[in-house]
Amino acid sequence: MGRFHVKTADTNWLEAVFVVAKAAPSLFRRMHQCALDLFAEAAVYYHVTADIGAIRPQAETGDGELPAYMDDNDARQL
Repeated sequence: MGRFHVKTADTNWLEAVFVVAKAAPSLFRRMHQCALDLFAEAAVYYHVTADIGAIRPQAETGDGELPAYMDDNDARQL
């Protein structure tokens, strides 16, 4: 099976991720960690300029602060 990329509208995706961060923090944390784990591989197929080192570690972030990741350019690109 080949690889493929499904493009979604950026605004719709960001709003959905914001809702997940707000309503299901544990799911958001898993999504965020998966994105971090696969970032190098994904960056081969998609142009991103995120500075992974600039993203606040989730271990230092309370559940109520997770939606703010969508306000940070690096975290949002992740």
